Amino acid sequence: MQFIGLQYTSASSAATMIGIEPLMVILIGQLFFKEKASLTIWLLGIIAFIGVFLLVGCLLVLASTIVVALWLRLSKSVLGNLNPKVYTALSLQLGTLIGLPFMLLLVKNWNINFSYSSIIALLYLGIGCSLFANWAWNKGLSETETNKSGIFLALEPVFGVLFSIILLNDSLSITSWVGVALVILSAAVCLVLPKKN
Repeated sequence: MQFIGLQYTSASSAATMIGIEPLMVILIGQLFFKEKASLTIWLLGIIAFIGVFLLVGCLLVLASTIVVALWLRLSKSVLGNLNPKVYTALSLQLGTLIGLPFMLLLVKNWNINFSYSSIIALLYLGIGCSLFANWAWNKGLSETETNKSGIFLALEPVFGVLFSIILLNDSLSITSWVGVALVILSAAVCLVLPKKN
């Protein structure tokens, strides 16, 4: 949904929508999983969203945040019974099998031009973004509260923007830097909050 939604909106609008994921995790938790979030977690989620909104200034992208919030909640319950390594392997394999019919339907152009940089990019996506990132996320999720984990989702657009500065020589306005600081602050506060028993 996120990638299709990007066809109908700008990347900055999509990143702003993705910034609502921490709040969506809290909301989905309260509505469907009967898990109450503390006022501190609500405030941190709002601060993170404001930070993303300041950072980057469509319905499908918003819908993808609901799917991510549900996935996070369901993953947390499954991780109570499975090792994060096993869950990561299962979710990657099942995700590929379940996603394959959608990919076959939605890919508009199957022309592939291989180069060294594209092969390196594919390896990075497969090993770094899929395997390692999912394992690290699942390991962290198994050891922390779901609402706190949701706050860290707001770091996704922050890292996207920071890497665009480093790799593409983009620049940020003062408002965007304030947004980056707010998102990082809310995630940092989550790190030091006492663990809920």
